[in-house]
Order: sequence, then structure tokens, then C-alpha cells
Amino acid sequence: MTQAQATQELELVGDPRKDGRWRCLLEGSSSALCEQKLLFDDDPFGLERRIPKLPARIDFESFLLRLEGGEVLDGLRNIVSDDAWFVDRVLPQKDGPADLLRCDLRSGMRLEDGAIRFVPRPVDRIDAEIGLAVSNEPSNWGSYLCRILPKIIRFGEMGLDRILAYCGGPQRLDLFDLIGLSRERIVPHDPGRNYTCASALYMSEPTNSLYLEPSARADLARLADRFRAWSGRRLYVSRRAGLGARSGRTCLNEQALESELRALGVEIIHPDQLNVRQQITAFANASLIIGCSGAGMFNTVFAPRDAVVIEIESSPNWSYAHTSLFSSLGLRHGFVWGLPVSGHGSAPHVPFEVDVAAVCNRVKDYA
Repeated sequence: MTQAQATQELELVGDPRKDGRWRCLLEGSSSALCEQKLLFDDDPFGLERRIPKLPARIDFESFLLRLEGGEVLDGLRNIVSDDAWFVDRVLPQKDGPADLLRCDLRSGMRLEDGAIRFVPRPVDRIDAEIGLAVSNEPSNWGSYLCRILPKIIRFGEMGLDRILAYCGGPQRLDLFDLIGLSRERIVPHDPGRNYTCASALYMSEPTNSLYLEPSARADLARLADRFRAWSGRRLYVSRRAGLGARSGRTCLNEQALESELRALGVEIIHPDQLNVRQQITAFANASLIIGCSGAGMFNTVFAPRDAVVIEIESSPNWSYAHTSLFSSLGLRHGFVWGLPVSGHGSAPHVPFEVDVAAVCNRVKDYA
């Protein structure tokens, strides 16, 4: 790709399977029966917020492409050629460039006057065949578990000697050990750099709005099965330590909630302070999981299918995705809405309070 080509306007390709510029090794269109096991939807503050109802079936569009040297991996997941670009999912018509690049802050893609142009970043050349286990928000633990870990598992099963994947933090490195991948096979992905590859495999995201494909769900369940002892732990997933404590979306009376939950025999855990084995063990042996929405609650991918999840939801922004995830896992789940601090409008990352009694009453119902 020359500098002149790099700065020209690029076409966003919504479905790379149907475009002859890339070799599609596998493609599929499937659907899964969706059973949304929503137990309750409580808004004790009377703001009439509701968890969305999911459709009866969830559709999946999947692909595995071979890229043969003429493309650049940019940012989190963008595949850029001389005149086009695409990402790791088949796009509905409503999704445009601005939607896809909103969280991709280190990408060289630029939206200028309604057109996408590409400003190259420093380039790493990879000559060996490699699997690109990349997707949106790799630094978010929940996104990593749902979007990227299933790709790493699948590329490992395919026997690829090299897999490009985000490696931030010891927890991700420990995951490679748990799934039997030598760390020498992992090439760390830096979203601030560009990558060119002699031959690369590029796989679609294994979710639809975080509703996991059945194969991805099965991969994660097999990992969790190695840690199950059926101890029936009752967990509260605290955000008062680690990344949750530094987020703008803090529960102002979480300490009071934890005190009441302890009195009910609930165990308080801080996932950021646990290694991967401890996290999987805790969730794989839980019968009840309570927590404010956040990355720690995505460890429910390791929970038994008969577990109950009670999530405290502070904003409607991600409520569809959260009930999608729990439904894809077959988990019975319910929501208690918190009260955002006034003056922030509809912004998602704002402090909030929770009705402690409302949460505890639901815990008593399912303890």
C-alpha cells in the first residue's frame, strides 16, 4: 500500500464473504433458539426502565477469511486494503464508520467530511502464517472473554503456530496456559501499530450483540468444567477495587450493600484481585451471582447453567447486551435498576445508587 493509496477514500464493506477481493474459506448463516429466562425486572425508583425483550431466534453470520499479503490490520480489528476496509462481523445497514470506530482510539482510520481515509501507523511485518484473534475492546475483560478468547481457542485447535492477540495483563497470559497454548505461539497485538502478514486467517466475531454462538459457549463451558466442584457458592462481584473503583460508573452505596449481603451469607469477591484460576473456580461453582454491571460480571460465562444471576443495572445503554449474554448461557437472571446521580443526562458512565433492600429481597428469593 503506497502513501497515495493510503490516503484515498475507502469503501466500508459490510459483508466481506460476498466480495471477490478476499478468499473465504468458511462461511455460514445460522440461528439459535433464544430463551430469555428473565426472572424479574425491578425498578424500585419508579423510572419505568425495562430490560428489552429478545427475539425468538438469534441470527449469526460467520466467516473465516484468508488474507494473502495485500491487507493491513489496523487498530483493534480493521482490515484495510488499497480501496476498502471491513471488520470482524457482517454489518447491518444501520452500522456506519462512525459506529465502528467510536472505541478504536488508536486506529489510523479517519472520518473526514463523511469519508473514511487511512493514515498508516508504524508497521510490523509477520512472515509466518498467523491467526488474527482480534476484535472490539480487547482491554475490557468481558469483551475479551466473549469476543477474543473463543477465537484463540479455535485457532489453537487449527494448529496455527502463531496467533496475534492482545496480551495486556497477567490474566490474559494465564488464559493461554489454561487452554494449552504455549506463550511462544502468541504474538502480542498492539492496536497502535499496523500489521502486514504474508498469510493470515481472519475470523468473524463469535457473538451477536454479545449473544454467544453455541460453539463459543461450548468452548468456554469446557474450560469451566475443569474447575467445577459443585460447592454452591453465593457471590457478590464487587467494583470497589481495581478498575471498577476507577470507573465513573461507581455505586455510591456499594459498601452498605456489601454489608447487608454478608449478613445474608453472600461472599464478596473482587475479580481484579484474583488470578484467572481463582476467577474461573469462583464462578464455575456459584449457584447465585450478584453484582453491578461491569466486566467482572462477564465471568458468568463460566457459571453452571442452573445458576441465578442478579445484576444491578445503572443505565439502559448495555441492558440489551447483558440480557443477551445471560440468555445465551442459559442462565436465569433478573435485574434491579439503580438510580444515576442527577445532572448527567443519559451518559452511561455516571455514579449511581442502589436500593439495598430491593436487592436483598431478591437475594432472599433465590438464595
